[in-house]
Amino acid sequence: MKAKLLEGKNLANKIKENLKKEIVSLGLNPTLVSIQVGENPSSEIYIKQQKKKAEELGINYKLFKLKET
Repeated sequence: MKAKLLEGKNLANKIKENLKKEIVSLGLNPTLVSIQVGENPSSEIYIKQQKKKAEELGINYKLFKLKET
C-alpha cells in the first residue's frame, strides 16, 4: 500500500471556501459567541484565532469577558 501525502493547508482552504459558500447560499447571518473567564495568555491566543477564522468565513463574532471571581 502506497502512502499518500495529505496537503492539510489546501484541504483546510477548500473546506473554508465551501463553508463560506454554504453560509451565503442559506442566507444566514450566524454568530459565534465565546465566553472568557479570567485572564489566560493561552486563551487570548485561541480567542484571537477564533475571531480571525470567524471573520474569514463571514461569521459574526462576539466575546464576553468575565472576571475570574
